[in-house]
Formats: sequence, structure tokens, C-alpha cells
Amino acid sequence: MTDVSLPSSRVPNTSGSRAAANSITALRAACGIAAVILVLLGSAVYRQRTDLTRLRSQLGEARAEVAVLDAQLALMPVAKPAEAQGTAPRSMPVSASFERSFWGDSYTLHMKNVGTAPLNVEVTTSSTGTAATPATIDKGATLNVANLAADSNVAIASDGFRPVNLTVREDRP
Repeated sequence: MTDVSLPSSRVPNTSGSRAAANSITALRAACGIAAVILVLLGSAVYRQRTDLTRLRSQLGEARAEVAVLDAQLALMPVAKPAEAQGTAPRSMPVSASFERSFWGDSYTLHMKNVGTAPLNVEVTTSSTGTAATPATIDKGATLNVANLAADSNVAIASDGFRPVNLTVREDRP
């Protein structure tokens, strides 16, 4: 009988073959996981691109609306204040004085119309709140506003005249 021996490189290595097969299986699993990750990332990128496209479209629409509103605003007449029209508001033709009540700590505002025509006014006091009280003062007549607290503010307004702002203080001779 003849003894045949094979070179060592030709002898099948079963333990090495199993290791190689296991390595190939692990690589195939890793490639599968990497493929799933790439699909998920691609999906996320697609969603972001879609959102970006939608936002760009909305921005374009908003810019177009602003342009339309700017054009409409340019066509609207602009009311100019009296100073810009060349006529400054006049001083209100009133004289005012405060009188302290004899009993208590309240004051009364005496406001006289020194103009040549009746005067429509609105009087607002900080002690009664923000509601304006309308009144008409005839030529030469006096309007009295009673029960004012010390250091409260009084605002007198009338169309065509600069407003008068007063602080309640006792007039001293």
C-alpha cells in the first residue's frame, strides 16, 4: 500500500471553515442592519426635504401677501396731523383754578370758558378712572368739577385745541 499524503495547504480545515462561515453570516447580518439604517435615514431626509419645500412655498405665499398689502397701503389716503398740515392746534380758551373744600380734603376745579363761543370739552380725572365726562361750557360760563383728590390728574380735551393737563393743587393767593 502506498501512503499518499497531501500537502498541508490542501487539507480541509473544518474548524477554520466554520469560523469563516460564521464571519460571513455576521457580515451579512451587519450589511442587512446597515441597509435598514440607510433606508430609515433616507426616509427621514425625504421627510425633511418635503417639509422644507412646504415651508419655502408658504414663505413665498406670505411674501406675495405682504406685497399686495403694501400696494393697498400705498393707495390709502394718509391723515396728517394738524402740525403737518401747517396749522398747529390752538391753546384751549379756558382758565382753571382749584379750590379746597371747607369740610374735608377734596378739591373743586373751576374751569371758565374765556373764548368767544361755547366750548365742548371732555374732562378725565385720575380719581374717577379713565371715563371721560363730556360737557359744554357756554361763552363766559364756568364748569365746576368737584370731589377731586389732592395730587390727582385732570385732562381736558376739546376738538381743535391742544389738551390741558392739570394736577390738583390748592391755589395760593
